[in-house]
Amino acid sequence: MRTILVTATAAILALGLSACNNNDTTASAPSSVPSSAAPVKASPSTPTQHDTTPTNHDAQPTEVGEAAGELTYLAPGKFQVGDTVFFTADDTVLIVAGGKCPDGAARPDNRCTTDNMEMWAQSAQRLAKVTFDGQTATVIREVNDI
Repeated sequence: MRTILVTATAAILALGLSACNNNDTTASAPSSVPSSAAPVKASPSTPTQHDTTPTNHDAQPTEVGEAAGELTYLAPGKFQVGDTVFFTADDTVLIVAGGKCPDGAARPDNRCTTDNMEMWAQSAQRLAKVTFDGQTATVIREVNDI
């Protein structure tokens, strides 16, 4: 049983590493890899699927998507809204519904950075509409209802 697990793990790692080779133009991605980078959908009964689509820096920006629902903190820089898991980046904009930003600043336009967002997301139930570029949030807008 252990031999089977080690072999399966090695095969999965080899497949994942081969998908990261941006210089190889003759190889094609495995058929099980999605053709577009979309936010990963979490399912309570199945493990989370990770996107292994190769990154082509010369390509056009990825498709922008949107999701809405309850905002949930998962790990540093990783959140879930509704059933969509996403990441934040340094340039992700957080627009709060009212009050102060997570970093304690009160800005007139309520546009905040994601500093201290983890604590803010965990401090109370938050509803949000999130705009994505791939699996990264570009704008997180707190809303009062969905």
